[in-house]
Amino acid sequence: MGTISIRPKRMRRLQESAEDKEDKALLNPLSDSPMNAQPISLDLVRDALRRPLPGLRGQVWMAPSHRPTDPGYYERGAQRCRRAAVLFLLYPHRDELHTVLTVRPQTLPDHPGQVAFPGGARDEGESVVETALREAQEEVGVEPEKVEPLGRLTHIYIPPSNFCIQIVVG
Repeated sequence: MGTISIRPKRMRRLQESAEDKEDKALLNPLSDSPMNAQPISLDLVRDALRRPLPGLRGQVWMAPSHRPTDPGYYERGAQRCRRAAVLFLLYPHRDELHTVLTVRPQTLPDHPGQVAFPGGARDEGESVVETALREAQEEVGVEPEKVEPLGRLTHIYIPPSNFCIQIVVG
């Protein structure tokens, strides 16, 4: 099984400003921790989810270089977007945490063939957690009662499909 490495497409300056250092600390709160040498545990994830999230600032920092960086663009989009939720499922295997990703079918109108967390559009009257668990059960057979919701990440606006996605960690 391979490892997925995600890196921002924007080139960073060689000399880091104070804001760059602050961005790195927000994006990886464990970066200067002695715990970094150990596998990430559910306890570390719970602790990280109790801290302030980097929010839009972190998303813009990691976005593809062709995406607008104006926070107002994302705020306006979030007011009129379609609502969805995904499950960032963590499970232990051989003393390490793993996650589940899917490949979206080529026949779908939005994001065909892309790698994604299991998830989809919210149904009327459904909570974010209910949507994420329902979609994970439909897509990969996860039994909702066996998932402990740990928290949520900052919602993300996806301009090409006009979705606002809530990310449930469980």
